[in-house]
Amino acid sequence: MTESYWTMVQDVRPYSKGQKNDFRDAEAIAEAVQRPTMKFVATKTAEQLDLQAMHRVRERLVSQRTGRGSRHRMLRPVYRLLGSNM
Repeated sequence: MTESYWTMVQDVRPYSKGQKNDFRDAEAIAEAVQRPTMKFVATKTAEQLDLQAMHRVRERLVSQRTGRGSRHRMLRPVYRLLGSNM
């Protein structure tokens, strides 16, 4: 079984020639990984991916809560003009 590695896009991009397509991307990756200065990225574990997903969900929830507060403050003057107590 061959071992696979992840490479950073910034390191492969200089070897890309012309328009972007699958063949040229593969060619650029093949040329880039042969360089002695190529850096490889570690593969994330399942726990790391779970933690990352949890942080994304939390960030989305915080953003939604902030948006609700902003909408409430925006509508407060409108309801005062209509005579409602909010």
